[in-house]
Amino acid sequence: MRDRLLAYSILLGMALLCGVPSCSMYQMARQMDYRANERPPAETFRRLLGAPPPGVSDVRATGYMTIPGSRVWLRLRATDAAVAAVTRGYSRLKADEAQRATTTLLELSPGDDPLNTQPHLPLEHRVYWEELGRVRMPEVYMKSEEGGTRHTLIVDRKRRLVYLYYWSQ
Repeated sequence: MRDRLLAYSILLGMALLCGVPSCSMYQMARQMDYRANERPPAETFRRLLGAPPPGVSDVRATGYMTIPGSRVWLRLRATDAAVAAVTRGYSRLKADEAQRATTTLLELSPGDDPLNTQPHLPLEHRVYWEELGRVRMPEVYMKSEEGGTRHTLIVDRKRRLVYLYYWSQ
């Protein structure tokens, strides 16, 4: 909450310095305050990855996108064709790197994030992140973008599950 207020204050200050009406800067800041827990999971998928390809189902999402930073967790079911479409443009990690990345991501649980705490999330927002520990042969794909944004996809082919961790500064 404190970070959000700081971000709004900074935007208001920038608006006053630049001569932009403060109400429009405030509206821009509010639009950036996206709570995946309060939106349909398919909307969060589209926001991060575009339109879901055929073969994607049971999308679940939790997390947030704000001006000070973003953390979003997704879990979905996907056919092999859908996995190929979703991972297009990502770099695949080697097996040993993939196992290390999965172990690290397992520690970044949505329930441990102070901005993401909700005691009783509806079913569509439960991503079951702890299940990453059961993925025996994870396929891990990464993509980094300008501005410090990183997408990490973990594919569990056996159970036809895909997990996404989206992070930005």
